[in-house]
Amino acid sequence: MFMPMIPYHDGPPDSTFEPLSQNIADYDWALGMYFLYSVAPTIRGYELYDNEDTKNVVIKWTTIYKKHRDILISDIIHVRRPDNQFIDCIMHANPSLSEKGFIAVFNPLSSTVNTTLEISLYYTGLSDKAYLSHEDGPYVPVTLSHAYLLSLDVSMQPRTITYYLVTDSN
Repeated sequence: MFMPMIPYHDGPPDSTFEPLSQNIADYDWALGMYFLYSVAPTIRGYELYDNEDTKNVVIKWTTIYKKHRDILISDIIHVRRPDNQFIDCIMHANPSLSEKGFIAVFNPLSSTVNTTLEISLYYTGLSDKAYLSHEDGPYVPVTLSHAYLLSLDVSMQPRTITYYLVTDSN
Protein backbone atom coordinates (compact mmCIF):
# COMPACT_ATOMS: atom_id res chain seq x y z
CA MET A 1 0.00 0.00 0.00
CA PHE A 2 1.18 3.44 -0.89
CA MET A 3 -0.08 6.77 0.47
CA PRO A 4 1.41 9.72 -1.45
CA MET A 5 1.23 12.86 0.65
CA ILE A 6 3.35 14.78 -1.88
CA PRO A 7 3.87 14.30 -5.64
CA TYR A 8 5.75 11.10 -6.38
CA HIS A 9 7.50 10.70 -9.73
CA ASP A 10 5.11 11.94 -12.42
CA GLY A 11 1.83 11.28 -10.62
CA PRO A 12 -0.98 13.76 -11.24
CA PRO A 13 -1.45 16.51 -8.62
CA ASP A 14 -4.86 15.18 -7.56
CA SER A 15 -3.24 11.91 -6.47
CA THR A 16 -1.69 13.50 -3.38
CA PHE A 17 -3.14 14.63 -0.06
CA GLU A 18 -1.15 17.81 0.56
CA PRO A 19 -2.13 20.36 1.57
CA LEU A 20 -3.80 18.12 4.13
CA SER A 21 -6.06 20.83 5.53
CA GLN A 22 -7.63 21.30 2.08
CA ASN A 23 -8.10 17.55 1.55
CA ILE A 24 -9.16 16.57 5.06
CA ALA A 25 -12.17 14.46 4.00
CA ASP A 26 -10.07 12.37 1.62
CA TYR A 27 -7.28 12.10 4.19
CA ASP A 28 -9.77 10.97 6.86
CA TRP A 29 -11.22 8.38 4.46
CA ALA A 30 -7.79 7.00 3.51
CA LEU A 31 -6.54 6.74 7.10
CA GLY A 32 -9.80 5.11 8.18
CA MET A 33 -9.54 2.49 5.46
CA TYR A 34 -5.87 1.74 6.14
CA PHE A 35 -6.30 1.47 9.90
CA LEU A 36 -9.55 -0.54 9.89
CA TYR A 37 -8.24 -2.93 7.24
CA SER A 38 -5.12 -3.11 9.44
CA VAL A 39 -2.83 -2.26 6.55
CA ALA A 40 0.35 -0.26 7.02
CA PRO A 41 0.86 2.02 4.03
CA THR A 42 4.13 3.50 2.88
CA ILE A 43 3.57 7.19 3.57
CA ARG A 44 5.57 9.52 1.34
CA GLY A 45 5.54 13.07 2.65
CA TYR A 46 6.95 15.50 5.15
CA GLU A 47 4.22 15.65 7.78
CA LEU A 48 1.21 13.70 9.04
CA TYR A 49 -0.81 16.82 9.82
CA ASP A 50 -0.64 20.53 9.06
CA ASN A 51 -3.19 21.97 11.50
CA GLU A 52 -5.33 20.92 14.48
CA ASP A 53 -8.11 19.45 12.33
CA THR A 54 -5.79 17.11 10.45
CA LYS A 55 -3.97 16.30 13.69
CA ASN A 56 -7.33 15.26 15.19
CA VAL A 57 -7.95 12.96 12.21
CA VAL A 58 -4.62 11.22 12.83
CA ILE A 59 -5.34 10.99 16.57
CA LYS A 60 -8.84 9.58 15.93
CA TRP A 61 -7.67 6.68 13.76
CA THR A 62 -4.52 5.88 15.75
CA THR A 63 -6.54 5.82 18.98
CA ILE A 64 -9.08 3.40 17.50
CA TYR A 65 -6.31 1.21 16.11
CA LYS A 66 -4.34 1.11 19.37
CA LYS A 67 -7.46 0.34 21.41
CA HIS A 68 -8.55 -2.54 19.15
CA ARG A 69 -5.18 -3.66 17.78
CA ASP A 70 -5.56 -7.32 18.83
CA ILE A 71 -8.79 -7.85 16.91
CA LEU A 72 -7.74 -5.62 13.99
CA ILE A 73 -4.68 -7.78 13.32
CA SER A 74 -6.81 -10.93 13.41
CA ASP A 75 -8.30 -12.73 10.42
CA ILE A 76 -10.30 -10.62 8.00
CA ILE A 77 -13.54 -11.63 6.31
CA HIS A 78 -15.00 -9.67 3.42
CA VAL A 79 -18.70 -9.38 4.24
CA ARG A 80 -19.50 -7.40 1.13
CA ARG A 81 -17.11 -7.08 -1.76
CA PRO A 82 -15.83 -3.52 -2.25
CA ASP A 83 -17.15 -2.31 -5.60
CA ASN A 84 -17.85 1.42 -5.06
CA GLN A 85 -21.47 0.76 -6.03
CA PHE A 86 -22.79 0.22 -2.50
CA ILE A 87 -21.40 0.03 1.02
CA ASP A 88 -18.33 -2.09 1.69
CA CYS A 89 -18.07 -4.23 4.82
CA ILE A 90 -15.36 -6.33 6.44
CA MET A 91 -15.11 -8.17 9.73
CA HIS A 92 -12.03 -9.11 11.72
CA ALA A 93 -12.71 -12.26 13.77
CA ASN A 94 -10.89 -14.09 16.54
CA PRO A 95 -12.77 -16.41 18.93
CA SER A 96 -9.81 -16.39 21.37
CA LEU A 97 -10.13 -12.69 22.22
CA SER A 98 -12.62 -10.85 24.40
CA GLU A 99 -13.50 -8.74 21.35
CA LYS A 100 -14.63 -11.59 19.10
CA GLY A 101 -15.33 -9.44 16.06
CA PHE A 102 -14.74 -5.99 14.64
CA ILE A 103 -17.10 -5.00 11.83
CA ALA A 104 -16.07 -2.05 9.67
CA VAL A 105 -18.56 -0.51 7.25
CA PHE A 106 -17.61 2.00 4.55
CA ASN A 107 -19.98 4.14 2.46
CA PRO A 108 -18.01 5.35 -0.59
CA LEU A 109 -21.11 6.81 -2.23
CA SER A 110 -22.20 10.43 -2.46
CA SER A 111 -25.63 9.46 -1.10
CA THR A 112 -27.00 8.23 2.23
CA VAL A 113 -27.39 4.46 2.54
CA ASN A 114 -29.93 2.69 4.77
CA THR A 115 -29.71 -1.09 4.64
CA THR A 116 -29.58 -4.30 6.65
CA LEU A 117 -26.42 -6.36 6.47
CA GLU A 118 -26.52 -10.09 7.16
CA ILE A 119 -23.19 -10.90 8.79
CA SER A 120 -22.11 -14.42 9.69
CA LEU A 121 -20.50 -14.52 13.12
CA TYR A 122 -19.46 -18.16 12.67
CA TYR A 123 -15.73 -17.38 12.88
CA THR A 124 -16.18 -15.40 16.10
CA GLY A 125 -17.19 -18.59 17.90
CA LEU A 126 -20.58 -17.12 18.83
CA SER A 127 -23.71 -19.08 18.00
CA ASP A 128 -26.86 -17.93 19.84
CA LYS A 129 -26.34 -14.43 21.12
CA ALA A 130 -23.76 -11.69 21.06
CA TYR A 131 -23.26 -8.19 22.38
CA LEU A 132 -22.80 -5.37 19.90
CA SER A 133 -21.25 -1.94 20.41
CA HIS A 134 -21.41 0.86 17.86
CA GLU A 135 -18.19 2.89 17.83
CA ASP A 136 -17.22 1.98 21.42
CA GLY A 137 -20.67 2.85 22.76
CA PRO A 138 -22.59 0.68 25.23
CA TYR A 139 -23.01 -2.99 24.37
CA VAL A 140 -26.49 -4.20 23.51
CA PRO A 141 -27.54 -7.86 23.33
CA VAL A 142 -28.39 -9.26 19.90
CA THR A 143 -29.80 -12.64 18.93
CA LEU A 144 -28.23 -14.59 16.10
CA SER A 145 -30.19 -16.71 13.66
CA HIS A 146 -29.69 -20.46 13.44
CA ALA A 147 -26.97 -19.87 10.82
CA TYR A 148 -24.90 -17.59 13.10
CA LEU A 149 -26.25 -14.56 11.24
CA LEU A 150 -26.38 -11.08 12.71
CA SER A 151 -28.88 -8.72 11.09
CA LEU A 152 -27.25 -5.31 11.31
CA ASP A 153 -29.24 -2.21 10.37
CA VAL A 154 -26.92 0.53 9.16
CA SER A 155 -27.65 4.10 8.17
CA MET A 156 -24.64 5.90 6.76
CA GLN A 157 -24.13 9.41 5.51
CA PRO A 158 -22.16 9.88 2.27
CA ARG A 159 -18.43 9.04 2.40
CA THR A 160 -18.44 7.87 6.00
CA ILE A 161 -16.92 5.00 7.94
CA THR A 162 -18.34 3.32 11.02
CA TYR A 163 -17.52 0.24 13.08
CA TYR A 164 -19.09 -2.23 15.47
CA LEU A 165 -17.54 -4.45 18.13
CA VAL A 166 -18.81 -7.95 18.84
CA THR A 167 -18.26 -9.79 22.11
CA ASP A 168 -19.84 -12.58 24.14
CA SER A 169 -20.57 -10.45 27.22
CA ASN A 170 -21.17 -6.83 28.06
